[in-house]
Amino acid sequence: MPNPAHNISPTSVVKGLLTFLLVATVIGGYFFLQKDARQQAVARAQENLQSIAYALSVHVDGTLEQADHIGRVMRNNYVAGTNYAANAKAVYAELDTKLYPQLGIIDAKGMYVFGTLPDFKPVDLSDRKHFRVHADGKGEDVLFVSAPVLGRASKKLTLQLTRPINSKDGQFLGVTVVSINPEEFTSVYRKLLLKNGIIALNGFDGINRIRVDRTGFNFGNDLSKTPWFKSATEKEQGFVDTLSVIDGINRLTAFRRVGERNLFVTVGMPYAEIEPSYLAGYHVILPWITAFIVLALLALYRMSMNSQRLNWRLKDVNQQLVHNIDLANEATATKSHFLASVSHELRTPLHGILGHAELLSFEDLPVNAKESVATIFQSANHLLSITNQLLDTAKTESGTQQLDFYDVEIRTAVMEVIALHKITAQQAGGTLTCSIDDGVPSLLNTDVTALKRILHNLIDNGLKFSKAGPVQVDVSRNGEFVRFAVTDSGIGISAKNQEKLFVNYAQVHEFETREVTGTGLGLALTRSLVELLGGNIGVQSSVGKGSTFWFNLPLGIRPAAQQGVGS
Repeated sequence: MPNPAHNISPTSVVKGLLTFLLVATVIGGYFFLQKDARQQAVARAQENLQSIAYALSVHVDGTLEQADHIGRVMRNNYVAGTNYAANAKAVYAELDTKLYPQLGIIDAKGMYVFGTLPDFKPVDLSDRKHFRVHADGKGEDVLFVSAPVLGRASKKLTLQLTRPINSKDGQFLGVTVVSINPEEFTSVYRKLLLKNGIIALNGFDGINRIRVDRTGFNFGNDLSKTPWFKSATEKEQGFVDTLSVIDGINRLTAFRRVGERNLFVTVGMPYAEIEPSYLAGYHVILPWITAFIVLALLALYRMSMNSQRLNWRLKDVNQQLVHNIDLANEATATKSHFLASVSHELRTPLHGILGHAELLSFEDLPVNAKESVATIFQSANHLLSITNQLLDTAKTESGTQQLDFYDVEIRTAVMEVIALHKITAQQAGGTLTCSIDDGVPSLLNTDVTALKRILHNLIDNGLKFSKAGPVQVDVSRNGEFVRFAVTDSGIGISAKNQEKLFVNYAQVHEFETREVTGTGLGLALTRSLVELLGGNIGVQSSVGKGSTFWFNLPLGIRPAAQQGVGS
């Protein structure tokens, strides 16, 4: 009987070996490419997560900086001891109340003695952590960000941002409170989440301030015992593998510190979602050897195409996100730089025009020529005023406005400004008068150039709108402040249009008259200068009855918030 093994030809053996090698190559190649695709998927996910973490850290830092600035202003007014409640309510009226539900002050005993809620009532908050951290502290001037707490005054869940109030001799007087609505604060985060992604704001003390997922947000969890917490507090940014103690999901998580604060953000994406998202369509089907080879080759091709598409998609999304962040960071700097550059370039030729026009005015010229020279001089002077406004606006917006505080003789400074404008008033057929009360002290610690610029802007506006009518400047003592008021006899301002005052490039009178034109920068610049000097500004007016623009400047040394200005 013949041996079947003797019937196996060398060709059959070769074909078998080739088939085996082909199958092994396909299987090995598939798993190799699948591993490589997973690594690329994780790398792309890391880029995306880090970009989101950067954007969120900038957003959180900016929001906290704004809130901290509000708290510092309230603290300065509270320590000054006058009008702090009115000033705080004026600041609150300009805020987004959805994001900032209320502002308040807790005294040294823990009583909530002031709040901006309409139905405010004093409440004992002496046991609250955001009070105790300052009351039991060492007098350090630090910003504390609490986890969301249910407010006893507002009855709402809010983040509490507090700073201590200390007297000049270091005595603890209480804390300022700026409340932030976590629902509104986290709305931007939720738009960036994947199905089971998480975004969180955590403190270096280990306490979770906010944790957001698709279902909502929670807070107050202690992360200090987790294996990755130490890494997140020792480095500026990085990645960690996290196993959530809340939902038990293993995630790839990017972390980034928020500015120089003892806070960091985390952005997590489940590993279980990374692989399906980036490796969809990779399947192995082996009903038959032949079918397996064909389907494996097709799967290999499909894997390559899908991976390429996913990589392109992730690259486009990441580039767009980075581009948007760059645009946001460059927008403000570009505008201020442009205004400053244009203003500097315009001032030199304008000074030349003014100088030559003034020289021509001394020449023996025909009447028509003299009128033309006068028109050239007035027009160039007007353009120079607008250019100076643009330059000052750019300086205040970029924080480079230089101030020099020293004791200024109030009456001398005011009368110098009055003298400059009296001729203008007389030429228009009107009057400009000034009254300084006897109770006004002789000296005021302030920046004299900024003070004169403020008075110049307000008096100039008053003369424009009063035409031939009277304009009155009054200076009086207002507690620990000096009050300056400019009253005109112009057309007045409606209550609706008063809301648009002190805003850059806004001209409320364009809705009531077209006879007076301008850049819309004067009052906005005036408000910025008043605030830099530690004061506040406002208006009282009604249509047809004229307007009174007033501002208060503190008598004492410049506020602590302004110590760095001009240094």
